[in-house]
Amino acid sequence: MTAEKGRIFISYRRADSAGYAGRIYDRLSAHFGKDAIFMDVDTIEAGLDFADVLEKEVQACDVLVALVNRQWVNIKDAEGKRRLDNPQDFVRIEIAAALRRRIRVIPVLFDGTPMPRSAELPHGLKRLARRNAVFVQHHSFHADANRLIGQLELALKAADDSRVFKAKKLKEKEAKKEKEAKIANLLSQTDIAIQLKGWKLAKEKLEELLALAPEHPQALVKLEIVEGKLSKIEQEKLAEEKEAHEAAEKSEREKAEREAAEKARIEQARRDAAAKEAQEKAKREAAERKEKERYTEKLQTSLKSIPRKRPLSGAEAQERADRLAAQRAKENATKEK
Repeated sequence: MTAEKGRIFISYRRADSAGYAGRIYDRLSAHFGKDAIFMDVDTIEAGLDFADVLEKEVQACDVLVALVNRQWVNIKDAEGKRRLDNPQDFVRIEIAAALRRRIRVIPVLFDGTPMPRSAELPHGLKRLARRNAVFVQHHSFHADANRLIGQLELALKAADDSRVFKAKKLKEKEAKKEKEAKIANLLSQTDIAIQLKGWKLAKEKLEELLALAPEHPQALVKLEIVEGKLSKIEQEKLAEEKEAHEAAEKSEREKAEREAAEKARIEQARRDAAAKEAQEKAKREAAERKEKERYTEKLQTSLKSIPRKRPLSGAEAQERADRLAAQRAKENATKEK
């Protein structure tokens, strides 16, 4: 199994476990790769704050291996003070940083070294006493180192799983935040549409919102109001269309009635004119007959007073009377014009 750079941090004290530290480093670097292991503070560049560098390196690791031999708890500095009691002690800084981060800290105890008791440890390291340790003996080093490697693989896998889980949670959190922002934006757009009485647009925005959050209480209430407005508008529209349709039908009926009345009036006027013309024609014909009869009678009277060689026959008299009557009728017609 390979590991990314800096994922395994080896914490050790030279005066306590330098010999074992080199052997442990060789086994771990052979299995995980050298770039995956951070061990010596000698690699810290001059002029840098070693406490800051150690904090940074621990921040980058997934598991810390604390190498503990018999002198680890009580080893003293040049002034005779226990090194673990010094807040600037690099071993204390390393392990305390890992415990604060709550990453896996694996104590490795050499040659029967007992697990340090909480009372022996300074503040910030007391939780180390509760960590399950791996024991390494000189005579069974290879088997014990393999067991340590197995524990490290489990720790790295757990770290990977934790990273995946955290990434998933972060993604879910970001998605939730994005969703909430979109919902807030849709609510704002809905309110603006409602203010402008854009009911259809408001409904579209609310339906889009409810697709994201089906049980959103504000959206459900607003949708009910908006649908009520749209229903009322639709009813008013249907009523207006019905009224317009009825008005159009009424107008058509009235037009048809007017046209029928006008047609009847024209027909009646035609009949009246025809009747009048027939009546006038009858009057003229009656007048002509009467005039004809009067002239016939007058002519006959005049003829009786005129001596003749021979009297006119009835047919001749009638013919002459007809000519005179026709002439007289023509003269009367000319005067009337």
